[in-house]
Amino acid sequence: MTAPEFVAFLEGKLAVHAKKIVPDEAVIEAHARRIWEQIQAEQRCKEILEQIHAQAATALLPPDLVARVQDLLEKEPELSWDQAVAKILDSSMSWESLA
Repeated sequence: MTAPEFVAFLEGKLAVHAKKIVPDEAVIEAHARRIWEQIQAEQRCKEILEQIHAQAATALLPPDLVARVQDLLEKEPELSWDQAVAKILDSSMSWESLA
């Protein structure tokens, strides 16, 4: 039997014997609650992201950021420039001031 013949044979058997399984009520309800949580999280995150984008547009950055990036890349040449920026901001930002 060739591979295409075998695949056709399996597909034929599956078409006859395979059927969808619907889980019990508890499983469906638990899944529905997870979906509800995901929808709520997405909606609420959109609202928060709008605030974060507005804050980011006016956030104070280190005035010597470029020089700090260059210095860090000399010390850690395996970093890309954007990793260096992230590392500098992560270590220098005052997270309490953003709350």
